[in-house]
Amino acid sequence: EIKTADNTYGGISLEKGEFFWRVGVIPEDYNEPIAFTNPQSLKVIGELGTPELVLPEKNSVLPLYGDNAVKVEWNEVEGADFYKLRLYNAQTESTIAEIQSVKDSKATVFIPKEISASLKGTEKIPLKFTVQAVSEQTDLTPLRIGKTGEQSFYVRAIIPVALETPQENAKISGLSALRQKTEFSWKIGDKPEKMQFILQKQNSAGVMKTVQSFETSRQLATLSRLTPGFYQWTVKASTKEGISLDSTAWNTFTILPPPELAKPVITLPAKNAKFKTSYFKTKRNIAFEWQKVEGATDYEFAIYQKNADGRLRQIIRKKDLSKTEYKFKDLALLDNGTFECHIKAFAHAKDGFEEQYSPASVGQFTIEIELPKDIKTKDSGIMYGN
Repeated sequence: EIKTADNTYGGISLEKGEFFWRVGVIPEDYNEPIAFTNPQSLKVIGELGTPELVLPEKNSVLPLYGDNAVKVEWNEVEGADFYKLRLYNAQTESTIAEIQSVKDSKATVFIPKEISASLKGTEKIPLKFTVQAVSEQTDLTPLRIGKTGEQSFYVRAIIPVALETPQENAKISGLSALRQKTEFSWKIGDKPEKMQFILQKQNSAGVMKTVQSFETSRQLATLSRLTPGFYQWTVKASTKEGISLDSTAWNTFTILPPPELAKPVITLPAKNAKFKTSYFKTKRNIAFEWQKVEGATDYEFAIYQKNADGRLRQIIRKKDLSKTEYKFKDLALLDNGTFECHIKAFAHAKDGFEEQYSPASVGQFTIEIELPKDIKTKDSGIMYGN
């Protein structure tokens, strides 16, 4: 309670809160006021608080993708009508985005495309965003601006799948590709929700056609028995938000043809052998023999008769011979003339899959059987019937 002769009074220090005040009149002959005005309400409001920044977390690293949106969030400040937000480059202090009035305690800002396009590999750019609370001026209250809340974080380019092996332009042994599984491996950057492996092979027309495609959660794929040819492979991936993490490349590689097996060396019959009547008087078959071919599991044997025009007519063909010999017994199929025997070596897997083969070894032989001379009958004289 203060006494004064003036009609104003100031200089009182009040804490934040609600107060009431009134004025009483003290006549000259009185020591106490005899009349008071009605009490008036007075609210003392404090300074606006500093926003506590929540997102992005301090010194966190955010990948940029899509429209390069960055979500920022802070705790509400009591008494604030809106907030002022600024996002800037912490190195150059150049402003990236500025919003003068945000009614909510969160916002979305967009990083310019030229910034994300300039990022290479795992390179990151330091950014800061600031938020100030603002209370609007009214007839009873002044404009108030709170202290600035600040948060530092980084942005980087999104890291897609990176293909590892087979490397670009790799050459793979054809025999290894048939007998062992071919491994495909890749690295992930940002964590994908889905991954799809795709393998394509060039067809005879030169067009790449998909031969394998499947989803996987691993960073490894193994394929059996890839046949010779030109291939390309890639991995497509995406985040749970549907953002693409596809590999930026297709790695190409070549499966080389398996090496041919050596030609079988024919040991029987002798080269250009001739089988005459004298041979068949004591033999009822023709024996064919050849040397074992390293790596071969079986052989194919065939006999052809050579026509006058040089064309071959197949007489017999036998596959999957495990021995290095064959006795031809069906001599009735042969006639006088020139014949060829063709022998090929093969390497088959245990399940019968053909892995290698050899060129055919060709042996030539001739059949020369003397035909009987014309038969003359004796004069039987006159024959009588009944």
